[in-house]
Amino acid sequence: MRDDLLTIVIPTRDRPDLLALCLRSVFEDQSSVPPVIVIEGDHGWADRNPEDKLSNFNAIHLPFGGKARLYPTLTPVNTFRIVLDEYFGGDFPLLEDVSYYSTEGDMFQFTVVPNTWTARAP
Repeated sequence: MRDDLLTIVIPTRDRPDLLALCLRSVFEDQSSVPPVIVIEGDHGWADRNPEDKLSNFNAIHLPFGGKARLYPTLTPVNTFRIVLDEYFGGDFPLLEDVSYYSTEGDMFQFTVVPNTWTARAP
């Protein structure tokens, strides 16, 4: 576990200007410790097919070799499990990368949507 890491959570909704300001401050910081950066954006509520609706934005920067733990089909359910394990001494097993979908009319009738995302690793 690294004692010199600081965690900051910046919740923002419909405020790309605020997010940009916060990210600039992170990158302009002269700290000797590289930052752990996780940016996640969800899909919002919309009438689309389940796979499209559940394709979230997930941008991650992990220093000190943490990038090796990432994989192309990673979903947000495992993002912070990896971060907590890698940097804060956690011991969280990875969960299956699936999502659960329901429609507005049947909010509690969930359908499992397997992760079929086939993006290339960066």
